Amino acid sequence: MHEIRLAEPVTGTVEITFDNPEGAFWTGRGLVDEHVFDVINQKGRYTAKVGIIREDLLDGKLVIKVRCMSGPHLIIRSIRVTGE
Repeated sequence: MHEIRLAEPVTGTVEITFDNPEGAFWTGRGLVDEHVFDVINQKGRYTAKVGIIREDLLDGKLVIKVRCMSGPHLIIRSIRVTGE
């Protein structure tokens, strides 16, 4: 679980970049607060983009959870939050 704290609530996008230096195929599922995203049949680097709304940040944070469904593991390379 990762927790991102922001000074002010924003509407925008969370970009989560995964890296797989071993080059094996993997799949995964994640949550950004209550917004579900899937990573399917990927090899190498992949960026998931998840829309967020201001109400997701009323408590001052975003909670990000990721689970590997198949393959050796998922490595998060970076997390970026951009506002509209």
